[in-house]
Amino acid sequence: MNKPKPEFHLQRVSDNGNGHKAQILKIGNHRADLPLSRRGFLGTGISLGAALGLLGPFRAKADPLPIVYAHANIVTQLAITPDGQLVATGGGDAKVKLWSLPNGQLLNTLPLSGEACGLAITPTGSLLVSAAYDGGIRLWSLPGGQLLRTLTGHNSEVTGLIITPDGRLLASSSYDHSVKLWSLPNGDLLTTLTHPNPVLALAVTPDGNLLASASSDNSIRLWALPDGQLLHTLTGHTDMINKLITTPDGRLLASSSYDHSVKLWSLPNGDFLTTLTHPNPVYALAVTPDGKVLASGDAYAGTVSLWSLPDGHLLRTLTGHSSVAYSLVVTPDARLLASGSGDTTIKLWSLLPTGFVRITQTNGHSNLLTLSWEGSGTLEQADSAIGPWAPASNQTHPQTFPVAGDKRFFRVRDESPVPEGTLLQTMTRHTAYVRGLAVTPDGKLLISCAQDNTAIVWDLPSGTLRTFLFDPAANTGDAVTYQVIDPVTGQPLVYTLPCGSAILPSATCVCNCVKGTGGGGGGCTFIICVCLAI
Repeated sequence: MNKPKPEFHLQRVSDNGNGHKAQILKIGNHRADLPLSRRGFLGTGISLGAALGLLGPFRAKADPLPIVYAHANIVTQLAITPDGQLVATGGGDAKVKLWSLPNGQLLNTLPLSGEACGLAITPTGSLLVSAAYDGGIRLWSLPGGQLLRTLTGHNSEVTGLIITPDGRLLASSSYDHSVKLWSLPNGDLLTTLTHPNPVLALAVTPDGNLLASASSDNSIRLWALPDGQLLHTLTGHTDMINKLITTPDGRLLASSSYDHSVKLWSLPNGDFLTTLTHPNPVYALAVTPDGKVLASGDAYAGTVSLWSLPDGHLLRTLTGHSSVAYSLVVTPDARLLASGSGDTTIKLWSLLPTGFVRITQTNGHSNLLTLSWEGSGTLEQADSAIGPWAPASNQTHPQTFPVAGDKRFFRVRDESPVPEGTLLQTMTRHTAYVRGLAVTPDGKLLISCAQDNTAIVWDLPSGTLRTFLFDPAANTGDAVTYQVIDPVTGQPLVYTLPCGSAILPSATCVCNCVKGTGGGGGGCTFIICVCLAI
């Protein structure tokens, strides 16, 4: 009787590109007959051996070319559904693509009338809005991607899309000097709000009652929603405004400009509060979920500044990027800040190691609060949002504290050894300008897109590469594409094999091999579902 051959299923090996050995996530026995050519067998075996450490370190090398394409042109737009199960990408190839998360499988490709310049998803996750450079706006059903309606009215590039928190109103801004308000889900045009110059940025308050729009004439206009009545015109910037953002409580508006500044305005009255000065134009803004910290990205130096809110005190400046800090995003727990740059990298930074204090009860008196918090950190209190902070006298909870109006501040300081503002990780798989970042609502995934036609899914908080978003139609040249049956789900999947190993279409195990490490077998950075019979 012949002895059964041992068969090993290398389910997933990943290399985060930081020069360390590949991480073997799972190796287990798996029954599969995988016909391989000699080159395929040797290539797969060498890759497996390298991953196991048998052939030395499995190290990354810089690849001068994009790795795996998501689009056939630059990728500039990202939007994630509220359940975190789907991400939409838009690019210069006049397409929007829908991908499942976390595995990154391509679900659908939606044609546009021009290069994508905006994406937005309703709070229910049932409707996707896309905008193109020719002014066309389209409404799509989710998750299926059925075209529901085309909205016409803008006659120039759409510069912004924003949906009110109740999902009933869409605002779109354009170079045609207008902001248009549309009803959702039907897409009827309600009214047009006019500016004397192109409109470059939009923001809406969390209650959906106030819309802010910024123009190239350096002004900001505040409009009542849903009727679109002009309330205030804010002046003070001396150059074009490129970003607007409101705090989660809706009481503060921040505007960034080419005039080297960020300005803070009170809402809803629009009173000017203070100017946050930068050495260069400011391209990016992000606010922590608790509304206590504002991050701003420098256009030339690549620095990221952290400011306390609402007073605008500079907390610290994060250095490390060598080019423009173009995109910023904060995780839902406010512990991580991700910055994407023109230097092709993404950096992960620790924010203030501060947890949330949840107010569970007000005891019927304006000067008493009952607080409860999560975790094992130390409860601290202060009379100012920027401190000085001191431990509370009582660390048990829930407990009642006397407060003087709203002049007492509380926070829970994590006992983490990671200092505030520490650079935790640099992700280097993009090869061109990083244009967009988005985080899933659970904070476990970061999605990035870039001018190298790629989009990547990263695990958080580690910052390790999870997968590339891959469309065979956007990958040509030496890539071999084939369809196989996923051994786990039983569903047909399409993969690419840039390393060139020949795997028959009837195979039940697949290899998704990405160039970039020089680890043998064509240089595979990422191997999924390799079955090897020894």
